[in-house]
Amino acid sequence: MLFTANINNGVNINVVQGAYDSYREGFVYMSGFGYTSVIKQAVRDTKKKFNIKLNYRTFSEVPQTVKALVTHVPESEYSHIILYKKDLVYAGGGKERLKLFIFLNKEDSDTWEDLYSAVRNECPEKLVTAVYDKLYNMCAVPILRDWTPYLLRYFVTEGFLRELATSYSEGMPHLFCAVLDIATEDIVTRLEFGLRNNLITVGDNGQTSDFMKDVKGIDAYLSQYSEVLTKKIQQSFVPMFIPQQNAYCEDLSVVYDWMKYNDDISLYPAQTDVAQAITNVFNEGKKCCFVAAEMGFKFRAVLGKAQEVS
Repeated sequence: MLFTANINNGVNINVVQGAYDSYREGFVYMSGFGYTSVIKQAVRDTKKKFNIKLNYRTFSEVPQTVKALVTHVPESEYSHIILYKKDLVYAGGGKERLKLFIFLNKEDSDTWEDLYSAVRNECPEKLVTAVYDKLYNMCAVPILRDWTPYLLRYFVTEGFLRELATSYSEGMPHLFCAVLDIATEDIVTRLEFGLRNNLITVGDNGQTSDFMKDVKGIDAYLSQYSEVLTKKIQQSFVPMFIPQQNAYCEDLSVVYDWMKYNDDISLYPAQTDVAQAITNVFNEGKKCCFVAAEMGFKFRAVLGKAQEVS
């Protein structure tokens, strides 16, 4: 038996799985299908502030916090849509914090009933993998996969990792959804405690490497692991626009044509790249950005002309 999600009191979607948190996170996840025209309207609605009713509960969501994935069902008028809350790095209480959403399908072979029973003894491999992948992609702190069960028990017992309410249609796998909301500083502190008390180790076969035994400060650590950390930083900070790889958006092309036709202003390629990068920043919902560049004569002329036009 299916149930329905309603967006902005107008768009109805047949839902097969859903997740939510009535008190903190609100809407978190939905997998469903409907007519392709309806799904397209749903995607447009989620790009701005919208309300969604899921399992008799209504949640208000702000733009750019929810991501939509859509696939068309071949040879039909239907499309499948997945809506989910995006992972987030944010500032809270003066600290950098992570908010990561974990999604799993629980099969009949999965015997754990809740998070506490899951981490009490040997953590389920699929849960360990899901949490490790999230930490690897979003956390600035290098974490070994072998440390994940140790961290999982800490996250659950201290309330940083919370299971959310889920709904699913008959015949579908039971959906498991949890949110990890923790300060990066707390992860570092826990790892330091574990290493100091031999609850976790660095190296093969549980033995600390000779190098790590001799590490006395951050300089030695960075010298040894600079290549790994560089790759991690590159993966974490993807450029907002890569010249000659990414395409310019249509809206900017219209603006450029207007400037050239009305004011005989042409931008240098580097200026065009910067403009597109800034546009991408705002399209992702960010409120500001910093541009570090050297201003040349031509760029000053463009700014001055723009001021005159305004």
